[in-house]
Amino acid sequence: MSEKINIMCWNCKGVMSAVPYLTNCLEKYDINICALSEHWLRKCNIHFLQQIDSKYKIYAKSVDELLPTTQKCSNYRKGVALLVSSNIDRYVVHEIDVDSDRIIGIKMHLPNDVTIFFFCVYLPAASLPIDLFKEYVDLLHELYSVYSQNGIVIFAGDFNAKVQGPRVSGVQDDRSKILRRVLDEFSLISLNTQTFCKGPIHTFQGYENGPCSTIDHIIVPDNLPFKPENVNILDDHGLNLSDHFPIICTFNLGDSLTRPNLSTSSTNIAWNKALSNGSLTDYAFAVSQNLWTVDTNQTDIEKYYSEIVNSLVLAARDTLPIVKHKRHLKPYMNEHLTELHDSMIQRRNVWISEHRPRGEEYESYLSYKNSKNCFRNELRRVYDDYVAEMSNDIEKSIDVDQRLAWCIINSRRSRNTSDILLKLNNKLVNDPESVCAEFANLFEAIAKLSDHTEDKVNNKLLNLIRNRCDNDPIRPVFFVRTIENCD
Repeated sequence: MSEKINIMCWNCKGVMSAVPYLTNCLEKYDINICALSEHWLRKCNIHFLQQIDSKYKIYAKSVDELLPTTQKCSNYRKGVALLVSSNIDRYVVHEIDVDSDRIIGIKMHLPNDVTIFFFCVYLPAASLPIDLFKEYVDLLHELYSVYSQNGIVIFAGDFNAKVQGPRVSGVQDDRSKILRRVLDEFSLISLNTQTFCKGPIHTFQGYENGPCSTIDHIIVPDNLPFKPENVNILDDHGLNLSDHFPIICTFNLGDSLTRPNLSTSSTNIAWNKALSNGSLTDYAFAVSQNLWTVDTNQTDIEKYYSEIVNSLVLAARDTLPIVKHKRHLKPYMNEHLTELHDSMIQRRNVWISEHRPRGEEYESYLSYKNSKNCFRNELRRVYDDYVAEMSNDIEKSIDVDQRLAWCIINSRRSRNTSDILLKLNNKLVNDPESVCAEFANLFEAIAKLSDHTEDKVNNKLLNLIRNRCDNDPIRPVFFVRTIENCD
């Protein structure tokens, strides 16, 4: 299997008419996972997706997913689906249970212990109430909070909200700010707003030269352990009947899809735990068993050495506990935050077991929401403390230990920044044009001569003379006349 996974996300605006262009993209770009939104299919017609390409397995939710027995669908402009190629589907553990007809996800467990949670997203359009949009953004927040503890979380689809980045700027509306807060909290970025993305800037172009915007995104953590490549927004095409442009990218997983050589394994053993639970005895027995099966080779010493090392490492893997370092965990995670997270998960499971009731009259719902609020508030607090601590370390080290200071600064620089945010005159601006305009106003105000400058000088001189000539008070009118006579 290839060490690269090709991803595509697209709002097709009705899959019935999108099949020619969809099949062309799947074949041309060798797509492994396609996140499809707005397929407009009902439950009874969802099998149509299986007929698009036999090489793909379908994970889909229909437009009437929550009410499949209803005769009339209130909003048919919905539906999300994941098309997963056969060479990737064998790594799919299961479909993720998401209580929404606008989000679908799968869990993939790749060799070498790489776990990916991939979600296809279609958030409510601007024509729907913003409270509904906020509810779904909260659901994304919940999903990331839960699943980022166990692997890498990737969101792809139509978010119906603009996300700024080095490649995309502009004024953010309320919907964009709501989504932005979640992205900033978890250090998430949109790949198609970065400078390495190619193709058009906008992913949505209204019919007949209507408005254009960047509302489709592939969102990943900014510290993604594998490298995104060939990020591209496909330009307009004759077969594309949708008003959205597809986004494609390639994830270079490196050695994630290949079995590592045992002799070069870098797994760390938890020796303290091994000493306490008696694992060393089991390890010694496993080593003796493995060495008995090694063939003595006196001609090829390198091969003989490799087999001995592999026997030792294999015995360690089978019997000794290992140190599980999770690169996706944040440095500000602590025991109290973990306890709050576990409590939230436990109460969420209770709420799910009661068929997800909603409303303040349900105790499980209130308990789950309260625990979620406690976790989110504590998460924001420890994150703010972490940022403040880093700033204090820089301030203390800049004059004493510049090497340490620059290490801290460079570690912060490694995070991709997607926003320019400046506060001038109690006004927040976050796009280059507004920043330039505010700086121009500031420098103009500094250089401009105030109308009261002359009065201030006169009053200062008057006070100076009064202080030196206490016995002969001077009235302001005399001083002004004196200045006029001197002129």
